Amino acid sequence: MTRAEQMTFYRTHARRLFNISMRILRDSGAAEDVMQETILKYLTSDIQPLGEAKAAAWLNKACIRSSIDALRKNKREQLFLNEYAASEQVVEAEPQQEDMTDVEVGRVKMAMVELKDPYRLILNLVLIEGLDYDEIAEVTGQSQGTIRTQFSRGKVKLLEILKRYDGTK
Repeated sequence: MTRAEQMTFYRTHARRLFNISMRILRDSGAAEDVMQETILKYLTSDIQPLGEAKAAAWLNKACIRSSIDALRKNKREQLFLNEYAASEQVVEAEPQQEDMTDVEVGRVKMAMVELKDPYRLILNLVLIEGLDYDEIAEVTGQSQGTIRTQFSRGKVKLLEILKRYDGTK
């Protein structure tokens, strides 16, 4: 692949991969790292899927997996810091919200920030990314039953958060 083709490939896929990773990680710096690593992994791999659709599917799956790995790594680091630096409290930065023209979508996204990671991850993959339970099970390594349960419980918790928002207005 020539340099020009690589740049075109990057421009075609970078935004989508960044958004996927950002929804999972909630950190723009980490999301950008995952996006770039995913594209680099694809471009340097020996076996590249043929066709744009297969390449996009491969990139999406790899980006989701890498984002989940980064999320797990961040959790382990956070546990370590909490255990050994009890006197200092680590404060996570709030995720940046884009200006949303649709208030309801903005409310749902704000409410999803409050969800615990397993629920937020599954809801993002189903509702935002449009993956089905089979694809999520393959990507996360969890059973379909677990995915369905987490999705169902996550929806209930999300509705509770949204009702709480409505009660405070």
